[in-house]
Amino acid sequence: MLNIYAVINYISEILDSDVDIVIHDAISKEIGLASIVGRPIIGIHPGASQPWKRWTFDKWRATVDIFVDRGYEIVIFGSPTESKTLRLEFDRQLKNPFVSVVVGSINGFIDRLEQVDILAGMDSFSIHAANVLDIPSVMLNGANNPLIFAPPEASVLSAGTRCPHYPCYNRPKCEGTDLEYMCVRGIA
Repeated sequence: MLNIYAVINYISEILDSDVDIVIHDAISKEIGLASIVGRPIIGIHPGASQPWKRWTFDKWRATVDIFVDRGYEIVIFGSPTESKTLRLEFDRQLKNPFVSVVVGSINGFIDRLEQVDILAGMDSFSIHAANVLDIPSVMLNGANNPLIFAPPEASVLSAGTRCPHYPCYNRPKCEGTDLEYMCVRGIA
């Protein structure tokens, strides 16, 4: 498996490239997609309660498009309160029969999570649940130090080094500046 330092070093070398390819490559390396027979299932959980932990929906949509084009099934996870937003944000992608949204109870989430090959998401409950279930995960990290907050087996992507206030531990000093939430939005 990739360790946290390998992912961070890999990302820092190619920060100016297309991050959607970066995330795809990190996930592919993590689970060895080349060796999987059939249609791998990639779960994504784009939600986060705090804006400094959120990657933009345009980047998530582009990432989903790349995965679908390469033949993967995508399961988009969210809470019941995120259902409408997820269905609006991924409207075009949801027209594909291999893209679905799963919202509902925690038990329903866990049942479907157990069926994915890997989960990509923000620093949230879902990444920690995947770790407990031994499901490989890629965590897009925001304002916190991943050495403290990331599950031990998660691969971590972060642009925190691009912000002079990083890590700010959920007390962002960048709000209202050109660097607003750069730690996560800077994963370009």
